[in-house]
Amino acid sequence: MNITSKIFEALLGGRLTKQRTRPDFSNAQPPWQNRLTEVESLFSEQSSMLSALRAAMQKQDTKVGSFRKMLSDKDTTLHQLHVKLNNTEVSLNEQHAKIASLETEQDRFHQELRVNEATLETLDGRIHELKQQLIEQGNTLKDLEAKHRSIVADKDGEIEKLGSWVTELEPLAIKMQSQVLQGLQTEYQSAITDKDGEIERLRTRVAELQPLQDQIKQRDVRIREQPSQEFHEPNLRDSLPKDVWVGRHELAVAEQRKAVELNPSNAIAYIRLGNALDFAGRPEEGIPSIERGLQLNPRDPRNHIYACVLAQAHFNARHYEKAEAWARKAIRQRSSHPNAHLLLAMSLGHLGQQAEARAALDECERLQSGFAKKHARWRSYKNAADQEHWKEGLHKAGWSE
Repeated sequence: MNITSKIFEALLGGRLTKQRTRPDFSNAQPPWQNRLTEVESLFSEQSSMLSALRAAMQKQDTKVGSFRKMLSDKDTTLHQLHVKLNNTEVSLNEQHAKIASLETEQDRFHQELRVNEATLETLDGRIHELKQQLIEQGNTLKDLEAKHRSIVADKDGEIEKLGSWVTELEPLAIKMQSQVLQGLQTEYQSAITDKDGEIERLRTRVAELQPLQDQIKQRDVRIREQPSQEFHEPNLRDSLPKDVWVGRHELAVAEQRKAVELNPSNAIAYIRLGNALDFAGRPEEGIPSIERGLQLNPRDPRNHIYACVLAQAHFNARHYEKAEAWARKAIRQRSSHPNAHLLLAMSLGHLGQQAEARAALDECERLQSGFAKKHARWRSYKNAADQEHWKEGLHKAGWSE
């Protein structure tokens, strides 16, 4: 038997050998049927497991649905919390703004309080000095009373002597009184005559002035019936002391310094002082005073005028960029104020921006015709060079006489 026969015998159970008989498979189940039975059993087990798995998955789906619903509720709650948080932040920002405003007012109040305290300290010192003076005067009065008593005692004797003299001189006094009365009557008659002539001259003068008074009344009626910007719009002159317009610049400066000393919280006094210094030829000295006035009253409705005052001081100090900035600020506060456009035009002219300067000058003339010409004729500066500098700015802006 070769090796091939051995292999087939091992595989087929010796069916290749001639001595062995064929086995009987009539009652035995075929191998594939056994295998099928095992597969069916395994399939049944897998089906049971699959059913259990499906039941478990359904439970998991139920839990997932509950979880998703819970997440949706959480998202809604979280959204509501975000809305509340945003509202709270807006409210907090408003509260912070109010707190900042209150702090600003508090700082201003504290500043005024410190100024008032300093004033009170000065007044306390002055009161103490007055008390000392009163004590000294009291002592002086006591001395005078003592001297008076002594003099009265001495005078009593003299009065008796004078009484006797009066008795002797009384007839002479009556005669002299009669003569004086006659002289006074004569002078009185002469004075009445002179006064009659003076009254007549005054009546003549009143008659001469009557046409001027009528013109003034007509102008007042025209102002009431036809109000215009020329009559009602405040301008730079409103912030100047009257002494500046008549050439008393140093007197104006002294008066405004006194006003500041008497009331250090008076914003208008600081602005008038700075403006007077500017017209007196000292704009560098006047600028801090004007800035102080603006700081003391930042909500003044006339601040567009005072911004022009500061712009003019910077212009006269040759700070053209700062003058431009303050002129633009005045325009933002009151765009219909012609003086702000005029200062802007002159500042831009000196900065070499002729196109913008001309536009600003045109806007000034549109708001009030002839405004530039009127201001070019100002003669309120102490130094003629400042007046020429002002006119030079107008020419550089495109203005011609």
